[in-house]
Amino acid sequence: MFLVGIMTLMCLISQKAASDSLKTHEIKGLSKLVKGLNEAGNKCQGAAICLLHKGKPVYESYFGFQEKGGHPITVTTIFSLASVSKSLVSVGAMLMVGEGRMSLEKKKKIGPLKYPVSLRDILSHTTGYAFRGDTEIEANWTRARLDESIERLRPTCHPGGCYFYSNYLYGYAGNYFMKEGISLEGVIEHLRKILKTKGPYFVKEVIGRTDVALPHKTDKNDQHKLTKLSLRSPYFRTATAAAGLFASLEDMKAFAGLAFGGLRSSLSPKESEALFTPVLENRDLERWGKIDLPAPLKQIKSWYCLGWRKFMVKDQPETALLFHSGYVAGVNTFIGHIPSQDLTLIFLSNQDGGVATRAGLSLWASVFNERGEK
Repeated sequence: MFLVGIMTLMCLISQKAASDSLKTHEIKGLSKLVKGLNEAGNKCQGAAICLLHKGKPVYESYFGFQEKGGHPITVTTIFSLASVSKSLVSVGAMLMVGEGRMSLEKKKKIGPLKYPVSLRDILSHTTGYAFRGDTEIEANWTRARLDESIERLRPTCHPGGCYFYSNYLYGYAGNYFMKEGISLEGVIEHLRKILKTKGPYFVKEVIGRTDVALPHKTDKNDQHKLTKLSLRSPYFRTATAAAGLFASLEDMKAFAGLAFGGLRSSLSPKESEALFTPVLENRDLERWGKIDLPAPLKQIKSWYCLGWRKFMVKDQPETALLFHSGYVAGVNTFIGHIPSQDLTLIFLSNQDGGVATRAGLSLWASVFNERGEK
């Protein structure tokens, strides 16, 4: 069955190459990536992976099970998205902004924050506070206690002036929506209607279902030893806008079409520009450990946009990668798009350890190394 799948895949790639006049080096790049994706998928407890070129799948495969001895992964299996939730929330918010139902720039007083902030400030992690919140969230702190901690902090800068990645502060997007008379649930429901999909879902909508890929945590001393986790991660409720959404590969393929222009109802050029224009540069990549890149680390530029990251080889705009990865205990996910190649990867897995993120960045490195761009 595996060999049949590979043969079918290579046929699809060949047909795509013929229909779209792909160059030889692009076909070689895709062929190399196929092998890498299969190797990555086989390392996961469960995974659903899709590679799209010009909005059309050229590779789609499913690996493993929702849990040991459980149902196999399929296109409709529901996964936690972890921090990829940020990208969906940002796109959902941008749809509202485009319809005139919400402001991206209007400053509002939100919770314990000293200065009024805009939705742009929240979605770009530039509220001015150096407070990540992960340790506190994992310790099951209540929102009230988290807010009290922030209230005692002195801002590092005025909103928009500095970048600090924070799951908890990104969650204030929900507070901002409420100020505009719209709930986070309302934003996601509107996104579902645009996508014409069943997902994304909130955790309360997936608990008890039989089609959910349960998280599996990797043992630090034995990468092959996994512990099944429940859907009780505090991130799903305490930082819902940042890491609390769930979706299937079917849902995410539709979302990719919306975000990157493959659907008739895709974002307008103005909305896309607002989403994907870098806000502030950062060096987050330096903390990610050993990963494949298309150039030495010192040559990689890294920015945060609105719910999306942007990487690029210095002075080579054609190498731009728009993406977000997601990681909570038992989960690793990735969605990324290379505009110059119109190539998109979606990688959902119910196991932590960074397999999805490494696969996504390896795709980026593979594409441009094939072209000889260093």
